[in-house]
Amino acid sequence: DVGLTTAGEDVDAFTVLSDGRLVLSTTGSIKAPGMTGRDEDLLEFTPTQLGEDTQGIWAKYFDGSRVGLTKSGEDVNGVDIAEDGQIYLTTVGKFKVGRVAGDSSDIFVCRPAALGNHTRCAFSLFWDGSRQGFRGEDADSFLLARR
Repeated sequence: DVGLTTAGEDVDAFTVLSDGRLVLSTTGSIKAPGMTGRDEDLLEFTPTQLGEDTQGIWAKYFDGSRVGLTKSGEDVNGVDIAEDGQIYLTTVGKFKVGRVAGDSSDIFVCRPAALGNHTRCAFSLFWDGSRQGFRGEDADSFLLARR
């Protein structure tokens, strides 16, 4: 119903914001009505109608290539967004953004200065999987504790 029709548009990460918007990443490039994206991006879907004929508006929420997620393996495959707007991410492989580097067992956080097509972030490592006995594993799904 909402324009995701190709194999590359399979969803590999998603979270729902408190206002009902869906933020997601796809396994490959995406071309949805009114926008395009890549596997390192987060896309926002604002539903205007739900049910058998779901409808809504697409927008780019987070431009991964804008903040340095451009190499193979830096595809977003896990996401959660805190109430304060910080974006927690995992990737399918090794990543390096600014001075923060890790691999698929780690969770890193973007403190956004700007979002959308002009994304800018201050990054930090949130969870080092290797130090927690998770070396060689993929942190591809997680949920932040809500208070």
